[in-house]
Amino acid sequence: MVLYILTGMGSGLANVPLMGLVSHWFQKDTRGRAAGTMLSGNGLAIVFSGLMVPWINVSLGPEGWRTGWLVIGVISLGVAVISGILLRNDPIDMGLDPVGRPDPVRAAAQAATDNSPSVKGVVSALSMNPFPAKNRRTGGLWCTWG
Repeated sequence: MVLYILTGMGSGLANVPLMGLVSHWFQKDTRGRAAGTMLSGNGLAIVFSGLMVPWINVSLGPEGWRTGWLVIGVISLGVAVISGILLRNDPIDMGLDPVGRPDPVRAAAQAATDNSPSVKGVVSALSMNPFPAKNRRTGGLWCTWG
């Protein structure tokens, strides 16, 4: 029973920061889809391990359970290392803008307070195209590591 409690706490503590990460990387109009895609990774991982572990157990006989846990551990460690290398708290850290249409009220307020041509150009470019080309390349990252 204690292990189930620890597993539940670990799952909850993993999802909360990831939802915060999604709120930084996606605007309001795309945030729900991004969160759903990220959370679908949990279900896909359960299906994958449900297919992989019994196959390993049958293939390797009585010692197959150890190999099954080792494979799951190696995959988890690999995903953690790659996520640590690729993911950042904010898209600005990577020179990117959040995915989606900017909030028109916020964009208008920022354009009114900042008279620099570069900010006005970015705001107008984002309002015309909800998925700027430089952000399109992060979709695979979110689908894979979310």
